[in-house]
Amino acid sequence: KILGDINFSDGFFDMGFGVGSAIKKGFDPFAKLYRKRTDFWIGNLECVCANTSDKQGVYAKQFLISPRDLMHVKHLDLYGVANNHVMQHGESAYREMLWYLSEHGVQYVGSLERR
Repeated sequence: KILGDINFSDGFFDMGFGVGSAIKKGFDPFAKLYRKRTDFWIGNLECVCANTSDKQGVYAKQFLISPRDLMHVKHLDLYGVANNHVMQHGESAYREMLWYLSEHGVQYVGSLERR
């Protein structure tokens, strides 16, 4: 299955009450999706999964979610990481996101970085 944009964070217009806020409280947006054992699911990771940001104030919270908050989420099998938000929080956050995905066995495309 190929999905579109997958955003695990709050964005500009839903800061404090978006999907990222729900995930931080234990919500798994994929919990009720039926997946066959042979399915391979692909989506565009439209946020940054890191604990760091080079932004300040509210901008440091938009399109950013901590890896700790995603530990209970059933992930897709493959994410595209080449999009307009991937570098939004700087190079350190970008590298942390790639490390997180690799450490949890989640494949990604769209980056020359490999761990």
